[in-house]
Amino acid sequence: MYQPRFSVSYDVEEFPCSGNRRLRILCLLLASLVGLPSVHGQETNSAGTKIRTEAQQADLATQPIPSNMEFVTEMLQKQLKKDREAIGKVEDVAFDLETEHLALLIASNRTSDDSKRYALVPFIPGDRLIQFDWEKKLTLQTLPPSVARAEAAELYRDYKQAVYWIDFAKKKLADSKASFDEKGFSLTFYSTLKRRSVVDSEGTPVGEVDDVAVKSSNGEILYIVMLSSNAESRAVPLGAFVSEEGSDHWSIDLTAEQILKFQPFQAKSRPIRVDRGWEEYVAVKYGRGGLQTSKKIE
Repeated sequence: MYQPRFSVSYDVEEFPCSGNRRLRILCLLLASLVGLPSVHGQETNSAGTKIRTEAQQADLATQPIPSNMEFVTEMLQKQLKKDREAIGKVEDVAFDLETEHLALLIASNRTSDDSKRYALVPFIPGDRLIQFDWEKKLTLQTLPPSVARAEAAELYRDYKQAVYWIDFAKKKLADSKASFDEKGFSLTFYSTLKRRSVVDSEGTPVGEVDDVAVKSSNGEILYIVMLSSNAESRAVPLGAFVSEEGSDHWSIDLTAEQILKFQPFQAKSRPIRVDRGWEEYVAVKYGRGGLQTSKKIE
């Protein structure tokens, strides 16, 4: 099993060739292969990269939350307004877990007595939201519904918005062996993810899905908030989770001890990014982001 590094920092200024970007990258690669000695007495791992102390990691990861980051739990129940009058509210959101994006907002219509729910394109200009026509857009009778990418694409075209998966599809299709399902792939709703059980490599429960952090400007999923059994919250990249067919839980192919080595965070100091050790784990083990469908490396 791959052994991840925890809380590592690549400080390229410590290398003799730090003046040139390409040489800096080369130095990092060489350092990971041959190992470098400890710098200024600071602890290093086997690859020679400096290991931050818990205090250093907390200081770097828990900076004030930027305006372009939002949490799904904060989106829910937000009001939709027209001329300062509430016309509806957000009740759920839909994710594309392959491309790591928030795809749709699901809203109720306060101006109508019906029980329908309406899908909205997130992060569109405000004037287009104000002109939203409840009766002509994608309506959903029950929650959580089943919505495919093709249906989302129609809604994006209605708002003259480019679909969120364009760059992802181009990159994936550049590999002749890859394919991209633009029509049949189903979106996943937060209401079905909330409290989804998470187990370790041995099948032992280690926590549950609690929240999702997204970039407000484009809906990119930044990380999943995993709530541990001891009520600790950790920022985990979506690419670290595996959802195998027929399973009602997600798993992380690490032991509970390894998972809990990653530092938790407090509600008032939520991280702006995941720990570098998580990024390295996903890159080395799977080579791609997004929810994994198998523990086996392809």
